[in-house]
Amino acid sequence: MSICLWLVFDDPVITRLRSETLARASNVARLDEIAVAQDAVCLENFCSPTVLEICRSLVGEEEPGPLKWFEPRDALQTVVAILRYGDSHPGALRGIVRDLRTFERALEEAVRKKVRFRLQLDYRGVLPEEE
Repeated sequence: MSICLWLVFDDPVITRLRSETLARASNVARLDEIAVAQDAVCLENFCSPTVLEICRSLVGEEEPGPLKWFEPRDALQTVVAILRYGDSHPGALRGIVRDLRTFERALEEAVRKKVRFRLQLDYRGVLPEEE
């Protein structure tokens, strides 16, 4: 079983993206630490459903609430701040820069096209609506 982080858009004009490397718990925690140190919003704040909602769903406590969509500009600022940190701290983002750059380009496109997005963690590697 693997976990994936999906970058999903509310308009199919932009293709959804997935990353297994960004979804690893150690990477999520490190990226959020970097974001906070750079006065940026944690990437986890853009997840819908949230990690807690997913955990509660997996153990049968409750189903996640309605999906939330976010403006891409905020997440783009976070990704840029994280990448800037990586530029000044060689090796700090080893193994995840490519996925961050891919997310950066997709978020830039979403800003230009005025398309909202959300991040979604999924432990099966397939978004529910694709099953």
